[in-house]
Amino acid sequence: MARALPPLLLLVMIAVWISYSGRDRVPTFEPPPEAGGWVENQPGLWALARNGQGAGIGSIGYAQGWEKAKDMLGVVTYEEGKVEQGGNLYSSGHGPAATLMNMWGETLHTWQLDYNDIPDAPPLDDAHQNTWRRVRLMDDGSLVAIYGGRGLVRVDRDSRLIWHLGERVHHDLALLPSGQILTLGRRERLMESLNPRKPVVDDELLWISSDGQVEKRISVLDALLQSRWASDLRDLRPLVGDVLHVNTVEPIVDPPPGAHPAFQAGRVLCCARNPDWLFVIDPQTQRVEWLARAEWRGPHDPRLLPSGRILLFDNLGASDRQTGPASRVLEYDPLSDSITWQWQAEPPSGFFSLFCGAATRLGSGNTLVTETGNGRAFELEPGGRIVWDFHSPHRAGTDGALVAGLFEMQRVPLEKMKWMER
Repeated sequence: MARALPPLLLLVMIAVWISYSGRDRVPTFEPPPEAGGWVENQPGLWALARNGQGAGIGSIGYAQGWEKAKDMLGVVTYEEGKVEQGGNLYSSGHGPAATLMNMWGETLHTWQLDYNDIPDAPPLDDAHQNTWRRVRLMDDGSLVAIYGGRGLVRVDRDSRLIWHLGERVHHDLALLPSGQILTLGRRERLMESLNPRKPVVDDELLWISSDGQVEKRISVLDALLQSRWASDLRDLRPLVGDVLHVNTVEPIVDPPPGAHPAFQAGRVLCCARNPDWLFVIDPQTQRVEWLARAEWRGPHDPRLLPSGRILLFDNLGASDRQTGPASRVLEYDPLSDSITWQWQAEPPSGFFSLFCGAATRLGSGNTLVTETGNGRAFELEPGGRIVWDFHSPHRAGTDGALVAGLFEMQRVPLEKMKWMER
């Protein structure tokens, strides 16, 4: 049975479809007539830059939840012997916390730090920012976490603050072999070559030291303008506010044999949701060296596979005007510029997240998928059958009427959990 959508979400989807219809180039989310800060009553849409004011990019946290809560809770499917064993680490819209649980859904450890308890931290722009948008676990049990659009912290295994970085960090982060942290920041800029009157939001790649200091930053807009895709950027409309909405930094550490020549060690694979672009930035040249756009719509979380292909959460690509909005998971081959594999629900509307979403290829060949909007994560065997299925117990909204958005589920190898034995 097709999922009934909340009225608010239906309104957002109508706006999305209007922006997509009649376009044969780059679809975008259209801003309201007067751009100025948080987009009211549209959870998940980021701030539009205010003309000449820096405050507009602050309120960029995703809503705590936007889908109606259901009765299904915890792990509802677990086919032992078919799943990849390990812990399951996740953060969600219910608060600034992360949970590590076993395969049965039993909590093993939690971390939590309210933003308001961080000494000398600048004030939040919006209450939605006081959640952990993405987390990464260190070998000693400490955790690095993003407050969406407001800061980055590292806490120890007992949730005590180690350091705080007050950059407008957002969406994604990765732990590098060097000990650095790669993440995304953003700032407002008035760029004459794009819009001489109104500012744009410029996403930045940030390299953070192990003690929380910014060591390097690269402007994504500058990297595009210095590349052969500069005209593609200038052709985007509207050239104001959140033009790109970059949501992924995937470091290329050990490119697989036979991968596309652009996928070289040290480069970074990124995703821009609004123009539906995947692209690679070279930190040495500070230039985009590869860019692609295929049949996906509003994508998130591209990850380079050992095959040289890219695994991608395609938020809107399975949607249909008659059957409604639907998401899918794709494999894309950069060499042939083609989609080589996809998974979607039956019916397609049974799997959908308008915002966020993630997909990870596990060592066993299974795929771990996070359906953010519905607070769900599940594991697919290579044939596409669900062998593990988790539904978040966390709630949001008035009287807990909404399921808290599940930002990402990670499978933690057992050897990475040895800190719990100390």
